Amino acid sequence: MAHQNTLQKSALHLFTFAVMIQRLLFIVFVLLSTGLAAQISGTITHGGLMRDYIMDVPPSYVAGTAIPLVFNLHGYGSDNNQQRFYSLMTNTANAEGFIVVYPLGTDDGSGSLFWNAFGGGG
Repeated sequence: MAHQNTLQKSALHLFTFAVMIQRLLFIVFVLLSTGLAAQISGTITHGGLMRDYIMDVPPSYVAGTAIPLVFNLHGYGSDNNQQRFYSLMTNTANAEGFIVVYPLGTDDGSGSLFWNAFGGGG
């Protein structure tokens, strides 16, 4: 029974994550169709949590064209700005033609940012 509950929770998390990606892609399409710059900062609410993100779109992107979307997650105690700076993924995204999103984790209660990789609240 516990295994079934775990599977149901995993399926629900996967579905809600897919909905979040769909919303993010809609935001990308709307913002880029207005001719805005390639770096976009914003906030999305998911699962009751507000998450900030930085999104870099390659200059070669043409609105309405399907291209890969990569999420680049920071490590424990870091943040999305540091991850963007140290990973240099934006340079790769521009050269290879994909969108990269740097979301911000949530506070673990002691001031460190983290992700809920093991079922926690991040």
